[in-house]
Amino acid sequence: MKLGIPIIGLCDSNNTTENLNIIVPCNNKGAKSLGLIFWILANEYLKARGELKEGEQLQLTADDFTSD
Repeated sequence: MKLGIPIIGLCDSNNTTENLNIIVPCNNKGAKSLGLIFWILANEYLKARGELKEGEQLQLTADDFTSD
């Protein structure tokens, strides 16, 4: 079923990418790596929405996204 929504994948070098529209190359197996990726995405998303000013960052740190 096609909804017109871009499909984004966090891919390592051994992932299949045939049905993805956007590929983010990263280590998708480690908890710390994924936490850092989600922190970066959250930071940039809030900047794009205007909720964070340029140069400003989340009050949460990358460690908050990677801790157990």
